[in-house]
Amino acid sequence: MKVEELCGRSLPRNPLLFGLMQRISLVEKIGSGLMRIQNAMKEYDLPCIEFEADENWFKIIFRRSEEETAGQDKEPGEEIREKTRKKILNLIREYPEISLNDIAKNIDITKRQAELHLNKLKEENIIMRVGSRRGGYWKIII
Repeated sequence: MKVEELCGRSLPRNPLLFGLMQRISLVEKIGSGLMRIQNAMKEYDLPCIEFEADENWFKIIFRRSEEETAGQDKEPGEEIREKTRKKILNLIREYPEISLNDIAKNIDITKRQAELHLNKLKEENIIMRVGSRRGGYWKIII
């Protein structure tokens, strides 16, 4: 199937899977999904979707609108990392003796993730550990 045919042709990509889904009433408006996506994108004044395809697969690419990307120079996930680090710094301010396990529990991340964030904060000279792991405390440098 060619890219141009994706939205104009109603044809199940996987007839076996389609047959099963149809028998258990999980299929509606057969073959209209891509057309409905395109129409919704136009309705909400969003960039048109793009397609890539060959005989075995197809991919739909959603682009962000200009308003969403204006002023964005951060990598994906950077905002989440910053929020997590702020939460860690707030915990350290309030409880300088807080353990790695307690940091992880308080902000609902794994112990390994907490360790990585703490190491990065230490690397950037934002925090430092004073004393031992068991009897020490965290100190915010900046």
